Amino acid sequence: PVRYSSVQQEHLAVRNAAGLFDISHMGLFEFTGDNVHLFLNVITTNDISLLKPGQSHYSFLLDPNGNVVDDVWVYQLGKQHYWMVVNASNVEKDWEWINAVRDGRVLIDPKRPWSCALGTESIIIRNLREEQAQLALQGPKSTDILLSLLNPDDVLYETIAEMKRTEIISGCLAGHQVYL
Repeated sequence: PVRYSSVQQEHLAVRNAAGLFDISHMGLFEFTGDNVHLFLNVITTNDISLLKPGQSHYSFLLDPNGNVVDDVWVYQLGKQHYWMVVNASNVEKDWEWINAVRDGRVLIDPKRPWSCALGTESIIIRNLREEQAQLALQGPKSTDILLSLLNPDDVLYETIAEMKRTEIISGCLAGHQVYL
């Protein structure tokens, strides 16, 4: 439904079946380039090197005093290709923070100014918020709903059926190139 009679009714519908939410207001940053993982290891709290293509993890951006700038999800799309989803209210702040660290305007550890990512000049950071629609299909029936859009012999069918929580895959769904 476009509108539920109550928040509780919506909550139960998603918990028991599924709900589709437009989350395009969330920030989506793309990181590419040689040794981009080193830069992401400097600006986030979790070890990026543990991710393989298709995996993601929850992490934080911290200021030099250890205060949380934002909590984020980092997805590895390829060896030198990552996405970061940031909170909608922090898009501009996070964008400025990340670029300031990359450009050397902010030091992660002022007591150890040499502690920074090397080779940042080759790293390209793009703000995809205006370029990509983001939808969140949530709930226990989500996989079944996605599979109903495909023929069982479709290449993507088995990949979706075996997909684990927080993984990301790419493919053609209902005639559109998507990341799931």
